[in-house]
Amino acid sequence: PETVATAWSAIDDAHNILAKHPNIPPQEIDAIQRRHQEGKSLQYSATHQEDGALVSAARRYFGGWQEALKVAGFEAP
Repeated sequence: PETVATAWSAIDDAHNILAKHPNIPPQEIDAIQRRHQEGKSLQYSATHQEDGALVSAARRYFGGWQEALKVAGFEAP
């Protein structure tokens, strides 16, 4: 289970990534959150197969899929 300290750590990590990359388009974060809301997997392999463009954008803007998940408010599955 996620603790409050873990949640704050994830928020801090996301803030640090966004501070380093202020030009990240918010639609990339929205697309990850929308995927979750639609009940789709956030695992790299499933997302890459279903939406390769989103994974490519995650690499370009965040440095990788795990980092993109953190910024969008999720822990890596």
